[in-house]
Amino acid sequence: MVLIPSTLIHFDVASVKKDAATRIACGVKVTAQGPKSALYALSDMKGAVDTLVADTTVAQTALTTYTEAHAAFLKAGSSLGLALGVWDGSFDVTVALAEKHCVTGDDGTSLGLPVQAARVKNPLVAPLGIKLTANTKKEELTIHVLKAPGLAMAITQMSPDPVTATSWTEMNGYGLVHRIPMPAPGRYWFQAAHKRAQGTSNFTAAVSILIK
Repeated sequence: MVLIPSTLIHFDVASVKKDAATRIACGVKVTAQGPKSALYALSDMKGAVDTLVADTTVAQTALTTYTEAHAAFLKAGSSLGLALGVWDGSFDVTVALAEKHCVTGDDGTSLGLPVQAARVKNPLVAPLGIKLTANTKKEELTIHVLKAPGLAMAITQMSPDPVTATSWTEMNGYGLVHRIPMPAPGRYWFQAAHKRAQGTSNFTAAVSILIK
């Protein structure tokens, strides 16, 4: 028999290597059919098929072991979830009773329970300052309020020069950064105060910028 190699035969390798099951299914098929093929008479083809048959047996055993271990893992995970649910109930009862009887943090620590540190509430103070940046290319003025620790909202006000009791205008929103179109030439003043639901801090010292 004369064999003529062909470059027109291509094999669907991707579908075979999709997962473990598809690999083994192909190996089982080769195990059943490979030795019956006329090509099996070729020494190199026979060696490759025999090796694949042996490796298919090893892969089948490994897949069986994995499948059994995975099933055991899922069962163990379910058992763990149930056990943790029961534990949470016991813990919640213990915490509730500890909150009823403990007077100090040391009381809770003596039971082995984690005691939260007292929350520190930052005082409502004025911002640390204001930084003004004029971008002549974008024709934009940026007002950046430098916040005090733990505070995130601020009232920002703007006034033309000269400043009077009624010249201040509050800018929209309570953000720390405002970007506005470049004002007309002149000097402008800015001040800011931190804001909470419960009140407003003192204002910063006013800072100014000269727009030319």
